[in-house]
Amino acid sequence: MSQRMPRVLGTLTCALGVVLAGVGRAADKAKAVDKGKSELKALGLQYQFRELKEPRPNRVHVLRVDFSTGKIKPAVVVGKDPDGDGPAETALTNPLELASGPSVLAFINTNPWDSFPDKNGRKNRSWYEGQPVDISGIAASGGRIRSPAQANATSVWVDRRGRVRMGRVPGAGGKKEDVPESDRIVEAMAGFQQIVKAGAVVPGPGGAVHPRTAIGVDRSGMVMWLVVVDGRQSRFSEGMNVHELGRQMLELGCWNAMNMDGGGSSVMGLVNGKDGLRVINSPSDRRPFRRIRSAAENAARQVLRKQLREQVASGKRTRQDARKIYTKAFPPGRGGNQIRIRPLPMVLTIRKTKSPGG
Repeated sequence: MSQRMPRVLGTLTCALGVVLAGVGRAADKAKAVDKGKSELKALGLQYQFRELKEPRPNRVHVLRVDFSTGKIKPAVVVGKDPDGDGPAETALTNPLELASGPSVLAFINTNPWDSFPDKNGRKNRSWYEGQPVDISGIAASGGRIRSPAQANATSVWVDRRGRVRMGRVPGAGGKKEDVPESDRIVEAMAGFQQIVKAGAVVPGPGGAVHPRTAIGVDRSGMVMWLVVVDGRQSRFSEGMNVHELGRQMLELGCWNAMNMDGGGSSVMGLVNGKDGLRVINSPSDRRPFRRIRSAAENAARQVLRKQLREQVASGKRTRQDARKIYTKAFPPGRGGNQIRIRPLPMVLTIRKTKSPGG
């Protein structure tokens, strides 16, 4: 027994060292995150995370974008055209690749799409990178329209004054020359339906619950809200119906808002200090790349779990407090975990404007 004591103490000391190192890294990471948030806020970007308990568990990611600062702008990025004058409008691409670039600060998914039928009339909806697809609704980037607006459809677009607008696109069904210069489309995208119109929720209560993506604007068109609701993850985040999504957007301050493509497509990316641009929500289609833990880390996790279980059993800590302590010591995704996410036809990016002469 006495001969084993030094070995046991050595193992515990090593485990405790790993735990403390994990806590230290978590504290450093928290400081970096706070600094990053301050820098983004100065540019006009403000991220907010909401955790809802009723009527079901939901995790809501909100990005408020204020274009009045003049430091940021919206830009739609569409994947490459795979067949020139052929029927495909784009090829599905990893959204992180679509949103790559030093000026990009954030991105969100936008339009729905569909594949083309094979010779037997079947459509492949397994969604893979490079797959030719047809974009649903208008898609415009830098004033060039890749996919036209659908008849009488509601769209989201940015005019030449930098205002974000929502409704029927100007000039739909007519000539471009008939549209005043200031109202002409620079960037444009479309979703499924308008959920807030003139300060009122449009859809009635009820309906299917799914992961959701929404875009909303204030009356001036200079403030935009990008929202992603995680879903299809039982007891973690289960999703919303469109009425609930509309109420969320109205609560945020939206005058108009649209339900964009959702489900496994719902994704939001945001810059995070040295980590760069990364996905910050939990897409329902995600597939993790697992990393191998070291023996020392596994030992440290076991020690901490045992300590916390004993403290909960004795009433010294609540389960919630114990969970927070464990998560702080061993944050999910630490050590470079990544997720594989659904490829998309296009994304809306928020990027820094070029400085004078830059």
